[in-house]
Amino acid sequence: MKKPVRNILVCVLALSILVGSVAMLAGCNNKSTISVDGADLIVYMDNNYYIGNGDDVSLSLASVFTGGTNFSGSGAVSVNGNTLTLGSGSEGTLSYENADGDDIELTVHIVDGAVNAFDEDDLRAAIEDEKDVVMHSNIVTTGSESFYLNSTVYGNGYEMDAASISKKPDKKDATGNTVFDADGTKAQVRDLHLYGVKLTEEEKADLKLDAFEGNGNLFAAVSKTDENGQTYQTHMKLYHCVFENGHKIGWISSAVVEIEACIFRYSSDAMIAIQTSDRKGSTVTIKNSVLIESVVAGVLFCGWDTPNDDSQSTLNLEGFVDIYNWKGTDTTKLMPGTEAASSIVNPVIKSELESGKYDEYFYVSNDNKQYLHLGIVLLATGSLNKQEPTINGMDTLGYVTREFPLPSVAKAIAKTCKLIGYPETVPAGGILPATPIESNENIYTELLNGRK
Repeated sequence: MKKPVRNILVCVLALSILVGSVAMLAGCNNKSTISVDGADLIVYMDNNYYIGNGDDVSLSLASVFTGGTNFSGSGAVSVNGNTLTLGSGSEGTLSYENADGDDIELTVHIVDGAVNAFDEDDLRAAIEDEKDVVMHSNIVTTGSESFYLNSTVYGNGYEMDAASISKKPDKKDATGNTVFDADGTKAQVRDLHLYGVKLTEEEKADLKLDAFEGNGNLFAAVSKTDENGQTYQTHMKLYHCVFENGHKIGWISSAVVEIEACIFRYSSDAMIAIQTSDRKGSTVTIKNSVLIESVVAGVLFCGWDTPNDDSQSTLNLEGFVDIYNWKGTDTTKLMPGTEAASSIVNPVIKSELESGKYDEYFYVSNDNKQYLHLGIVLLATGSLNKQEPTINGMDTLGYVTREFPLPSVAKAIAKTCKLIGYPETVPAGGILPATPIESNENIYTELLNGRK
């Protein structure tokens, strides 16, 4: 029997669920649920594997496919004992028996011109040379510098623990660095499971979202200035990734960003922050993706006081975009604790929400608890007609826009606030508070193929 694999290994995924726990094999037929809180996630490769042909490829199969035996190849893949080499062609097949005695068959995709990385040094060298690069192992970074990216990283479903880059240094007022920083118009990351900080089981059990305050962002796409002094928009695409545990997962300003088939989880600020500046507005597309739990919002639009006529951003929501971010009156925040103004704004927001003036904004659960869905938030500090974004696809998600007039004490910081998300009556198919991610074999295939 040929079984699906993760990171070219059979993956049995232990999942915490709302009642008890179960074990499931990614891609099998038994249904279960992945809890929003603490469940292990994977990048499900569905028996696909990538190898670059831009360097001398002589892959030691026993070290990459740990415990595997009886390797054989066809098409562009040649196997001699435990060594894999590439022939001509763009695709081949690798077959072997894993440590559990299961027959595995992988479709091997040859990435033309890409080099292969087995550790952090290989990865950094390729990225610095702006070469496409394919990972062949999990990586725990030791360097503190960001990856300035203008090429494609093929993660092959592997994990990267980037705590040495993103974790807040033990110095006053210091912050962690961004992990992947778009440094041109060709930045792309695909099939990677990235942790800003990988948590222990004990840390997961006691997780509070503000634990990542002061840490770095997992990606950034911000306009750059070229050697001629000309400003240009950076471009970045994130495809089929799981990004977890950052201050912000992403920080975007005057850039073009595509996010497709991704799961972003746990942020101590906004999951994705899109900043309006005095430069050209951003265009951001989110397609068939899931955003899980942030302090502020799934997507936050924020701005400077000096936007120009070309500063408005556009957000395109395509396919399904599931945002798990319900808050009670005591947990609704519009600024993270790292912002000095949060000590003014957040208590005012709490007081306003508890005043009863906005009760029609709340979903009320069966146990009479009030919840506010913070899917998208707009905080405009300057002229609204230059800062308010265009949001396409909001109606298909069942989202509504609610004005939230700020009291004068908060208006000195943000002139306008709009809350965008589910209304007090959540539409059919919407996500209710405390809803787990409904999971069966489709949770990962839906990311890739869309939801039927």
